Amino acid sequence: QSEFNAYVQEFLTLLGEIDLVLEKLPEWVKATPAKKNMLIMLDEAYIQPQPLGVVLIIGAWNYPLVLLIQPLIGAIAAGNAVIMKPSEVSENTAKILAKLLPQYLDQDLYVVVNGGIEETTELLKQQFDHILYTGNTMVGKIIMEAAAKHLTPVTLELGGKSPCYVDRDCDLDVACRRIAWGKYMNCGQTCVAPDYILCESSLQNQIVQKVKETLKEFYGENIKESPDYERIINLRHFKRILSLLEGQKIAFGGETDEATRYVAPT
Repeated sequence: QSEFNAYVQEFLTLLGEIDLVLEKLPEWVKATPAKKNMLIMLDEAYIQPQPLGVVLIIGAWNYPLVLLIQPLIGAIAAGNAVIMKPSEVSENTAKILAKLLPQYLDQDLYVVVNGGIEETTELLKQQFDHILYTGNTMVGKIIMEAAAKHLTPVTLELGGKSPCYVDRDCDLDVACRRIAWGKYMNCGQTCVAPDYILCESSLQNQIVQKVKETLKEFYGENIKESPDYERIINLRHFKRILSLLEGQKIAFGGETDEATRYVAPT
């Protein structure tokens, strides 16, 4: 990630989450009156929120701080113990989290487990009170299957496709600017980034041209040298993207550099 993107998408998001929790927590933990029926009409009935217990959070590599720490904030606020499994793909962030979090959190209640498939598989054999996972659908199915053995509830944020429809009556300048920002932020490595554009054929060339102009505004004439344009996370994903470019008609971009895992906005 670029310095700017990391600050805005990771740190500011987490600071906003902390502020929200500090403001709303007294309200969230209050007991609320429950609707009564004839059997308990003379009783006092309330619903009191309680901690779930031990929560497993499995983070993702594309936003390695916010996708792990944001659910951690909520879990702590709700009174739960947490085991965190950072993504092994973002190995530097995983190492920093394993080093820093024990310095500020109770190590008996909040544990960081680093590793790959083997460590995650062992974790999923254990019984948790809730599991949160951000990542792809294939792994999501594995996690849900493991959780089902213990009837553990899960929260799964999985990948999908994000089409973007541009209507002929919209402001094309605004639309193309927002599409370019959403797509190329973090070098396209965002789960809800626009995947493709749907529009009338008469708009196609205009949209392509306006996206080109926006990219030059965002990153300058030499995009590769821009401090704000990021790189692909690793070589495996770099080669996967190269395979997607094969045989395509490229209107803009398409340049790549394996040594730096650079893929031009395309």
